[in-house]
Amino acid sequence: MKYNQLVVCRAITDSLADLQSAVSKHFDIRIKCVDEYETIPNDEYLTVRRDVLFYIHDKDISSFAVKRFGMPGVFSWWEDALNNEGDIIPEDIKEKYAA
Repeated sequence: MKYNQLVVCRAITDSLADLQSAVSKHFDIRIKCVDEYETIPNDEYLTVRRDVLFYIHDKDISSFAVKRFGMPGVFSWWEDALNNEGDIIPEDIKEKYAA
């Protein structure tokens, strides 16, 4: 498998196909969108948002890792999202993509 790193993209309004095309072109990387979910409101995050999960091609990880910092808060490695926002991610999604 050439796609091993799972990434979360937060607060998406586009379709999965449009997101995949836009991210691939903007960052010049290969990705595969695999899932989406709505967050669970809590004391810190009072509104629901739609997040998307995608795998990034192994050879594109280092390039994307640097470029994503130009968009703080939008992209995170899945492992970081679980550690920092695990309480707003639905249980079925956490189980499906257990890190």
